[in-house]
Amino acid sequence: MEKIKKVFTLSLLSAPLLVFAEGNNVSNIQDFFATGGPFMAVLNLLIKVLIGIAVVLFLYGIIKYVSSGDDEAKRKEAKNYIVYGIVVL
Repeated sequence: MEKIKKVFTLSLLSAPLLVFAEGNNVSNIQDFFATGGPFMAVLNLLIKVLIGIAVVLFLYGIIKYVSSGDDEAKRKEAKNYIVYGIVVL
């Protein structure tokens, strides 16, 4: 869990660098990903697969949380699945 917090914090801190980089606007970024060749096709597929896994993980956590009843250990495990799904998304 500690690693996830570090990665999330680092990504939040580096986001302004991407936004305010000179010459990077939305159309240039879209053109780069649209004409990136086979590497970009694989990367786009990988992103779609990761989003699918994250959604399944999130929904699995919700189902486990609802079905856990009063067992606090199962609820904590389900909360972790929900958080991991959100972080990956």
